Amino acid sequence: MRKNTRTPKKVGSGLFSILTILLFTVFQSQAQDSLRTIDLNQVMVSGSRVEESIKDIPRNVTVIDRQKIEKSGYMHLGELLTREAGIFVVGAGQTPGSTQSIFMRGAASNQTAILINGIRVTDPSTPNGVIDLSELSLMDIERIEIVRGSQSSLYGTSGIGGSINLITRKQRTAGTAITGRVQTGTFGDNSSLFQYQAQVENRTEGGWIFGASVDHRLVQGLNAALDTINDPSVFRANDQDGFEKIDFGAKLGKAFSKGDFTINYRRSWQEADIDAGAFNDDDNYILRFQRDWLQSRLNFDASDNVSLSLIGGYSISNRLSLNDSSVIDNQGNTDQSYFEGNYKGQLLTAELQSVWNTNAFRLVSGIGTYQEEMNFDTYFFSDGQWGPYESIVNYDSLDLTAQQNYIFSQLNLKGGAFGSNLSAFGLSIGGRFTNHNTAGNNFSFELSPNYKFGEGSILFLNYNSGFNAPSLYQLYDPNRGFGAFTTRGNQDLKTENSQSFELGTRINQGNFQWNFSLFSSVVTDAIEYVYLWNNNNSIPNLTGSDYAGDTYINIAKQRNYGAELGFNTTLFDKLRAELNLSYIEGEYEYRAEDLPSNLTEGHHLQLYNNGLFLDSDKTDDQLVRRPNFLSNMQLYYDFDDKWQAGGFVRYVGSRALMAQSVAAYSTVDLQLSYAINSSLKITARTENLFDNQYSEINGFATRGRSFYLQLLANFRK
Repeated sequence: MRKNTRTPKKVGSGLFSILTILLFTVFQSQAQDSLRTIDLNQVMVSGSRVEESIKDIPRNVTVIDRQKIEKSGYMHLGELLTREAGIFVVGAGQTPGSTQSIFMRGAASNQTAILINGIRVTDPSTPNGVIDLSELSLMDIERIEIVRGSQSSLYGTSGIGGSINLITRKQRTAGTAITGRVQTGTFGDNSSLFQYQAQVENRTEGGWIFGASVDHRLVQGLNAALDTINDPSVFRANDQDGFEKIDFGAKLGKAFSKGDFTINYRRSWQEADIDAGAFNDDDNYILRFQRDWLQSRLNFDASDNVSLSLIGGYSISNRLSLNDSSVIDNQGNTDQSYFEGNYKGQLLTAELQSVWNTNAFRLVSGIGTYQEEMNFDTYFFSDGQWGPYESIVNYDSLDLTAQQNYIFSQLNLKGGAFGSNLSAFGLSIGGRFTNHNTAGNNFSFELSPNYKFGEGSILFLNYNSGFNAPSLYQLYDPNRGFGAFTTRGNQDLKTENSQSFELGTRINQGNFQWNFSLFSSVVTDAIEYVYLWNNNNSIPNLTGSDYAGDTYINIAKQRNYGAELGFNTTLFDKLRAELNLSYIEGEYEYRAEDLPSNLTEGHHLQLYNNGLFLDSDKTDDQLVRRPNFLSNMQLYYDFDDKWQAGGFVRYVGSRALMAQSVAAYSTVDLQLSYAINSSLKITARTENLFDNQYSEINGFATRGRSFYLQLLANFRK
């Protein structure tokens, strides 16, 4: 049997030692307080692809700036996003290293665009092509921009539910900035966590920018799969599922009189002990992932009103799934099997964008290409009671590639374009034409009239179309099927298309900010994973021998509608209160007449998500995996310049899953912070204070009462 070997952990520890020395060296000569509030002037990029004030954007948007990231205590994206309106992240509350999937405004997990510096990042080797949010730490992140609602006209595929853009740090003035965070804690029986992050960035008087960052997380975790067997005579290979993650980043940039140039590199490596599935423990199953990505951007001011940007991104990833001879009884016998799967993915983005900006209008236009590529091979060996068996599958000879070429434009008419009497009115019109090499042509649009009343207050209406292209796996998976088709992949898949509507308002009155939105969307040609069964047997009498394969088809129409409410205010100059509420309803509609005839001839067709058999028209009024109701409340109280206390209450409504229900739950978190001096701050935090037993998804454990201690250091000179 081949043995599992781990990457040495001393690499991260050595980097930590070096950066620790550097941190305290700068501490001795620090010249400026950097723990004060950082004024970002409420800059927003995702809403329009250009920097503008958040108060001018006619959408429901949220900016999580660096100060709020540090105040939260979270060091990974998925955990932080759970506090935001309309967002549910499955896996964020489970043992670290669990797969994290995002659901936004009721959209599916592959219908939210995840961007880094405006460049879409996915994992093309997964079945639905989405990135696992556990990959994304908050290392070197300056702010996070959340735009709710369809973003396909600006960002293309996957933007049906909205977009989340991570903006890396960029030093704007000469000097050196250093940030470090160290955290330790426990979140259940015999569990432990130790993590540090450090970033160093320098900008010279001549405009050169140099930076480096490191993040190391080491976890002794929980048993990921729940154990429901109470009989002590039954063998259970319960183990604690650990997790290790090391990220490293570097950047180089140069500012000049008419623009700037930046290049960012990041390497992410992580390894998680996982289990075989819900309620199904496995003591020797690991998932190892590595990604290298490179981004570049050149900005050039062609004139006082026109600017150009050349944007590039490249990513290469590799996932190793390894399961070696698990123990199956109390005598220590194993199943004498070995599985290894290697799954590789590549992403390439190249784009040219122009911005023409005047007092009356702003025109953003661009042309680009986006390419995904995947490849995988698997090896399986078993030496069980039926003798040796070996299987080798290699897809190197297949060209599993999808390419999208596109052109887009957005015209934003400002108040001055309508005359002085209508200066409070604005209008955004946008469109995008995309050609997908298998799914064909697609046109998406946006229409957004708005009215500004008072400083920072706006009323807006959005009507958008969006689309989501099928993943490489859904198109090309070459695993052989049965009966009506020869492969699981379906190259006849079309894009999923959406029509979205939103009416909202945002009010800013001094210390009080308030926002409210009503929204709805309809997704047609939604892709479903389906099973086929031989119809020689009636549905109630089907057995395993009637199974005839599985594939993907366009069959569902999904309707979502709901409301979001949020406000934050300061009371008595010391108490800060924030609240957001989200309510979402939805349904799926399936018409038997839309089924492909080649699949229905001689087969019953069953949906994977909800178990329905499509022997007639069906409607399911429950959204799968998404809660109907979400609420988050945060309170922060400043006792004085040094002491601050905070509380966080979260409620998640029930969810449907595989014709079952996952119960609603609530959690309470508390934290206490003390500023040692102008550059050092220590925070103690407890999560799930009352040790509620809950599930994000049936069959997997969540963290119990947790305790964390964190030290934050910010220096600037």
